[in-house]
Amino acid sequence: MNQTNLYKIQPTGTDANGSALFEISINKDCEIFRGHFPTRPVLPGVCSIEIIRESLSIMVGRDVHLSKISQCKFTGMVNPLQDSVLNAVILLKSSNPQVESEVVAEILCRGRSVLKLKGSFFTGRSRKKINYIVLIPTYNNSATLEEVVKSVNEICEDIVVVNDGSTDSAAEILSAPCLSGLKGLTVITHQKNRGKGAALKSGFAFAAQRGFDYVVTIDSDGQHYASEINTLLEATHQEPETLWVGSRELGCKNMPGKSTFANRFSNFWFRVETGISLEDTQSGFRIYPLKKMGKIRGITGRYEFELEVLVRAVWSGIEVKNIPVRVYYPPIEERVSHFKPLVDFTRISFLNTLLVFIALLWWWPLSFFRWFSRENLKVFIKKHITESQESNGKIAKSVGLGLFFGISPLWGYQMITAVAAAHLLRLNKVIVLVSSNISIPPMIPFILYGSFATGAIILREPLSFIPSSLSLTSISESLLQYLTGSVVFATITGLTGWLVSYTLLKLFRKKRQ
Repeated sequence: MNQTNLYKIQPTGTDANGSALFEISINKDCEIFRGHFPTRPVLPGVCSIEIIRESLSIMVGRDVHLSKISQCKFTGMVNPLQDSVLNAVILLKSSNPQVESEVVAEILCRGRSVLKLKGSFFTGRSRKKINYIVLIPTYNNSATLEEVVKSVNEICEDIVVVNDGSTDSAAEILSAPCLSGLKGLTVITHQKNRGKGAALKSGFAFAAQRGFDYVVTIDSDGQHYASEINTLLEATHQEPETLWVGSRELGCKNMPGKSTFANRFSNFWFRVETGISLEDTQSGFRIYPLKKMGKIRGITGRYEFELEVLVRAVWSGIEVKNIPVRVYYPPIEERVSHFKPLVDFTRISFLNTLLVFIALLWWWPLSFFRWFSRENLKVFIKKHITESQESNGKIAKSVGLGLFFGISPLWGYQMITAVAAAHLLRLNKVIVLVSSNISIPPMIPFILYGSFATGAIILREPLSFIPSSLSLTSISESLLQYLTGSVVFATITGLTGWLVSYTLLKLFRKKRQ
């Protein structure tokens, strides 16, 4: 963080206990304090921890990295307008360069403790530098664009700005000497506005061509602090194959109400589509493991692309996680937003409909098929059946209900309706969900044949698994035979599953204490 001009660290010697002493001068005019806590600027706690890390690096003569914090107590706050000088006292208990070193550290302000920390820092060879580029998509954000690019440049020289057909002064700003002279800055221009998704795709393609391993994306509206890029990089050091999404504090000062609702709406459908719960799926502040993701594809090209790419990343086996980041929303009179509630919300709704359909037909059955192993089955039976506190009748009803919905003619919505019904009937949702997976691809031919055969018996018609002709009449007759048969076949299978399950449970399951 020294390179951001936030503070300067100066060693001042050692005390009688052998602890290293440092003096830290804080730059009260640094951009990190602008607009944030306007009446009482506060030095973020993460900066205090970074001060300790950098001081340790000075002590051992090379870059060191946090590996574990066993104790971290913030015992006071630092207002840089009033307290621009801090002192650090750091004791390094071991100095073997090949192992973790135990550290006890304290930061003082006017002799009063503001942070006490105990932990371990790795003092061996420096970690491999992350090969990344920062991507800034922009559309008519001329008021904040220059400041965002400059603040990012203080963290990383490799920057690509995609001007997505801006009609304001963005082109002039990007070509002005103050920005065009920056080393490592590339500008890609779309002659017409194609949407944020298209801008991101152009930036990803550029990064891949230049051989970067990661792409950090940050919006040009000034919402995110460039210094938080270090937060994403630290997380990537810990888990290099994870797609990290900066999680904003929902409901913070000046945050639009529609943003909070839209984010919760998006989080809900993301969980339905992937089974993963995130706090923020709409944040544009992310770090993408580009090599892991391969060629990023998507059918969308505007705001909804950021949700689609998260879903597709999970479907491709990439972990997606949130990490908290600071965020700033200007007052409403200064705010610039290109989100069109009706149009963009409609696009997002159509996308979610498609993704849910794909998830229910492909992703969830595939996940169940991958999950279905002897070990997982043993754990499932132990947790939900043999050692469950639920009665035999309730477990058997859950099995029967799942089988019923798995065969019923609700293709694409079988599992979600099964879980909804289980909730209403207060049955075991997990057992219902697992049982509904009877409709996995290998079983589909048998389910279809059983449905048609049952329908033929009930309607007293010849089996019309394949219509005799492509006339409207023959197709209608075949569809009626399937719908009638599938409902009856599902009911019979569900009742059979309930009866067989209940009988086996009564015979072999131990009585509940």
